[in-house]
Amino acid sequence: MKTLQRTSLLLLLLAASACQSSQAARPDAAPEMGMPTPVTEHMELQKSVGDWSGMITMHMPDGSEQVSEASESVRANGPFWVITELQMDMGPMGLYQGHGTNGFDAERGKYIATWSDSMSSTLSLMEGEHDAAKGGVVMRWRGPDQMGQLIDQSSLTTRTDDAYTMTFYMEGVKSMTISMKRKMDGNAK
Repeated sequence: MKTLQRTSLLLLLLAASACQSSQAARPDAAPEMGMPTPVTEHMELQKSVGDWSGMITMHMPDGSEQVSEASESVRANGPFWVITELQMDMGPMGLYQGHGTNGFDAERGKYIATWSDSMSSTLSLMEGEHDAAKGGVVMRWRGPDQMGQLIDQSSLTTRTDDAYTMTFYMEGVKSMTISMKRKMDGNAK
């Protein structure tokens, strides 16, 4: 019995030592807690927390546009992630509701995101980076087009503290623009 206790204690100490060694090798780890430290990109993501309202413009293949009012709520999920809830009335198509999770993978140096919505059975997995020449974050993924076919898509997001524009492209062709402003005291600023 004492041998089993000693063996268990030894294994526990070895495991604790291994965890401390692996944390010491990561430059973003906070040594006292073994938790990573948020980097600049995480802090930038946190600036999007709040309530937003604005317009979504769908750019149709025939050159026409369909404009809808939209609202969005963004909340923090700790210091590393933000969670987005977006909705808009699409007239005869009904209420569109979307849910996104956005973060930054410091080890890979990439923004990462997921998106699911009420009008698709596909979960979009996105990855991107800040593009200084374009002045914003460019994300890329394969997602459904209007017919449900998976195609290459991308977006460019430019942001200030109180407004942002996100332009979407399907196979390089502009498909949608989201223009939002931060709500202040219940109204858009």
